[in-house]
Amino acid sequence: MTTNDSAMEGSDASNDDAGADASGTAAIEQAFGMDGDLSRDQANSRFIKVQAGYHGFALIAALALWGAADSWALISNLPIAGVFAVIASIAFGIAMSHILHEWSHFMGAYFSGSEYTVKEKPAFLFFDFDYDKNSRKQFLSMSVGGTVGNLIFLALILFCIPLDSAGRTMLLAVGIGMLVYVSVIEFPVIRLASGGKSAMESLIEHFGKGPGILNMATMYGILAAIISWFFLY
Repeated sequence: MTTNDSAMEGSDASNDDAGADASGTAAIEQAFGMDGDLSRDQANSRFIKVQAGYHGFALIAALALWGAADSWALISNLPIAGVFAVIASIAFGIAMSHILHEWSHFMGAYFSGSEYTVKEKPAFLFFDFDYDKNSRKQFLSMSVGGTVGNLIFLALILFCIPLDSAGRTMLLAVGIGMLVYVSVIEFPVIRLASGGKSAMESLIEHFGKGPGILNMATMYGILAAIISWFFLY
C-alpha cells in the first residue's frame, strides 16, 4: 500500500466519523426539540421560556433579599436594620417595577397579535417589537400594557403589605416613582400615537428631542419617590 492510499483511507475514515457525528447531533437535537431551523414563532416559544426563567429567578432573589431585610428590621428594631430595609425596598421596588413593566409590555404585544422577536440570551429588555409590521393599534396595546404593569405593582403593595415601617413605605414610594419615570418617557409617545401618528413617527418626535428626556424622567421619578415617602411615612 502506498502513502497516498493510506492518506486517502484516513481521509475517508475521518469523513465517515464526521458524518456520523453530524447525524448523531442532529438526532439528539431533534429528540430534544432543538432543531436549528426554527420559524420565528418556534424560536419565540423557546426563548420566552429562557427569559421567563431568568426574570423569575431575579424576581425571587430580589423578593428573598427584601423579605430578609424587612423581617430583620421588624423583629430587631435596630436602626441599622431599618436602614438596610429601606435600601432593600429601593432595590426590590426598582427590580419589581421593571420586570412587571416589561412583561406587561410583552403581554400587550402578545394579546394584540403583534409581530415580535424574543431575544435568545437573557436580557432585561427581552423582546423586540416589529414597528414596521405591526399596526398603530397593536403599538398602543403594547405601549399601554407597560403602565398596567406598574399599576399592578402599586395595587399589590397597597392590598398585600401593611405600610407600618420606613422600609415598606419606601417600597410604595419607589413604585410611585417608577410609575412617574415611565410615564414621562412613554405617555407622550402614547398621546402622539393616539392622535393618529404612526409608531415610528411618535417615537422619533418624542425621543428626537435628545437624551434630556431620560434625564428628566429620572429626576421626576426620584423626586416623586422622595415626596411620596415623606408624606406617607
